[in-house]
Amino acid sequence: MDELKQDMKEIKSDISDIKVDLKYHIKRTTDLEGMVKPAYHMLIILRFVIATALFVAALWVFKPAKVKAEVPYEGQYLAYVISHLEDITGCAVIINSGHRTPEKNKEVGGATNSYHLFDQARDITSSCVDSQTLGMLSSPLITTLIYDNHIHIDTRKEILTFKCQYKWQGGKCELVN
Repeated sequence: MDELKQDMKEIKSDISDIKVDLKYHIKRTTDLEGMVKPAYHMLIILRFVIATALFVAALWVFKPAKVKAEVPYEGQYLAYVISHLEDITGCAVIINSGHRTPEKNKEVGGATNSYHLFDQARDITSSCVDSQTLGMLSSPLITTLIYDNHIHIDTRKEILTFKCQYKWQGGKCELVN
């Protein structure tokens, strides 16, 4: 009987120790959560600040007015934009259409006042980037019409971005900015 009482005392002591340990660990966990949560929130804020800074830096780098002032005429500016897109993407930009004669323009269904007629437009694709991405990269620099399988860039005065159906003839273009 004494042994049983002794065992019961030891069990009660062990339970008491476990309760104390459990209270300690609960308090410690709560303390750690209190320290980790602010750090986690700071990490989220820091990620947002970095993303915003990168976005602002990208806008600053792609300032169209500054870039346009560096080239004397439109043909060189088109070449500059294409070269810039190749540098950014790391792959070739393919020119599908450049200067067109009125006959060729009519044959391909181009607009009657197309910038291609004046050698101030290019229809381009990329060997490794889809037209949506290529259009987003070119739109801060030059007027861009984004089609499903290519983009059209031209040198009109305002820099505009359009989202277009595949064919210009009978198709619609919607102003994005």
